[in-house]
Amino acid sequence: MIKNIIIDKFKDIKFILTLIPIPFSATLIDENVIVKYFESKCLLRSCINEILEYNKLDIIYFPSFEYLLCYNPEIYIPDNHHIKKKYLRKIFNLFKVNI
Repeated sequence: MIKNIIIDKFKDIKFILTLIPIPFSATLIDENVIVKYFESKCLLRSCINEILEYNKLDIIYFPSFEYLLCYNPEIYIPDNHHIKKKYLRKIFNLFKVNI
């Protein structure tokens, strides 16, 4: 596993997982993009939970998706895809304080 190779080289390393809050702008299938977006985020979040359950000591989760979701829709610039810089700064500041 890649994680073990990295740990062998860097003994005190911690892994940080997060869920990117960038929404889909389209899908390649004939389904609602909003529904598919949340479906994919839920699936990825569930996978992250599985990873965390088996790696409690060296992997942590930073909730950037959840944080930004609470501020939606004002977090995005007018293209509704890219996050405003002030919210990106908030995420990184929270990250610095909590990690």
